Amino acid sequence: MTEVRFRAATAGDCRLIFDWANDPQTRANSAVTDRIEWDGHVEWFEHKLADPNAEIWIVENGEGMPMGQVRFDVNGGEAEIGIMVAAEHRGGGLGTRMIEQATRDFLARRPGVTVIAHVRHHNDVSQRAFVKAGYEPDGEGEARGVTMLRFVRRG
Repeated sequence: MTEVRFRAATAGDCRLIFDWANDPQTRANSAVTDRIEWDGHVEWFEHKLADPNAEIWIVENGEGMPMGQVRFDVNGGEAEIGIMVAAEHRGGGLGTRMIEQATRDFLARRPGVTVIAHVRHHNDVSQRAFVKAGYEPDGEGEARGVTMLRFVRRG
């Protein structure tokens, strides 16, 4: 099984995350499905890197090749998780491993926080990945104006 390690995102990851975010499958499964424009992405990314309530982690293999990204946005006692798996690394269970390990590490740093995932109704792969990673279905919730399925993992 491929080694998975996490490192904090840096300013140099802006283009990488932009490209992953604009992958057609990623856009189809996101709350906002429109293509992301570069200038807006740069502004968003710089804001996230400076925000103490946001964490962006790049997931790499043992050789340092980026394979995906995990993000947490903290708001009080809750944190929303978002993930992206690079297209060439999909289909082998990496998403589940990313979710499980990132959530475990996050909750070790921030005990007592409830982590929430919002997943599109049609995205069966992500739904299964979150359940396998220890999240429980919790009805529906709204993410950026879109009603989505909600999964939770309590710390």
